[in-house]
Amino acid sequence: MEGLLQLDQIETRIDWYVETRAKQDKNPLRVEAAKLLRAVFMRGAMPRGMAAGILNMSERNARRIVSALIKDGLLQSQSHRAPLTIGLPLGVLPYYFPDLYDPSVIGEEYII
Repeated sequence: MEGLLQLDQIETRIDWYVETRAKQDKNPLRVEAAKLLRAVFMRGAMPRGMAAGILNMSERNARRIVSALIKDGLLQSQSHRAPLTIGLPLGVLPYYFPDLYDPSVIGEEYII
C-alpha cells in the first residue's frame, strides 16, 4: 500500500495540482495555495488562524484563498471557526495518488 500511495512525494504532487490549476483560465488557484494544502495534509487538521502565517500574507488574502479551497472541496471545515482539514474531491485523485487512480472507474471528465 505504501508503494501505491507514495506519501513521500505528496508535497510535490500537491504542487503539481496547484500549478496546473493556476494555469487554468476558467477557475484558477493562486500558486500560494499549495503551501496551505501541504501544511494541512501533513498536520491532518489546522486552525484557520494559522493560514495567514503559513501563506505569509494578510488575513484578508489568506481568507480568500481558504474560501476558494473550501469551495473547490480541497479543504473542509465544519464551520467558519472550525479547523481546516484536507478534502479529496475526485478531480485531485489522479494528481495526489496517480497509482491509485483508475480513469475507467472514476471517469476522464474529472481530470482537469
